[in-house]
Amino acid sequence: EQVFLEVRVSNLPAIALYERAGFERIARRVAYYPVTLLEESREDALVMRRRISVHWI
Repeated sequence: EQVFLEVRVSNLPAIALYERAGFERIARRVAYYPVTLLEESREDALVMRRRISVHWI
């Protein structure tokens, strides 16, 4: 079993938290997040995965 998540590459505290929880970086989605009022360009996303067992849930 696996759990996946996506996180903005600029969200370093969240990335650190996910890595401490056992998630690994498996892919990068270029220009994944749309332009917002606060950002002038699109932002990449990291795709992260954590393998789990049925006992983890």
